[in-house]
Amino acid sequence: MYSIWLTFSNNDHTYLHKLIKALSNNYNAPTFTPHITVNSGIDHIESKEIEKFLHLKDNLKEIEVNVKSIEISSYLWKTLYLQINHSNLLDQVHQDVEQCFQSVQGNLFVFNPHISLMYKAISTVEKRKIIKKLNIKKSFIANGLQIVRTGQNINQWSVIDCKT
Repeated sequence: MYSIWLTFSNNDHTYLHKLIKALSNNYNAPTFTPHITVNSGIDHIESKEIEKFLHLKDNLKEIEVNVKSIEISSYLWKTLYLQINHSNLLDQVHQDVEQCFQSVQGNLFVFNPHISLMYKAISTVEKRKIIKKLNIKKSFIANGLQIVRTGQNINQWSVIDCKT
């Protein structure tokens, strides 16, 4: 399965990666690249789709993403996350990505922009304790797109090299 990720400026990537790594170390959780999933559940990718994706990627403008809140859930992929405000630019990227890939037609992905900070099954009480300790900046700059081979095993996630 493939996912399309919106990635961050160097400074914001470093900031978020340090946060994810600290949480990972403190709670024995896996580390991962900070991202906003723009689409997921893509079964296969054809060369014409990669061409469209590269054009989209090359023409992507910087997007300021604003944090609405810090949230928790019982869903592993949203254990602890930053809920991001929808914006016209974010929604446009999502729509553009959907137009790039045929196999997203009819998939069940619902675009709900967020930045996951931890993937780990822990108690709600523990998650709330973590939130109280966090002091996170309120906005980030997203400026990149990646195709990532994803699945249940986070350690096997890998960025797809799209060079032509």
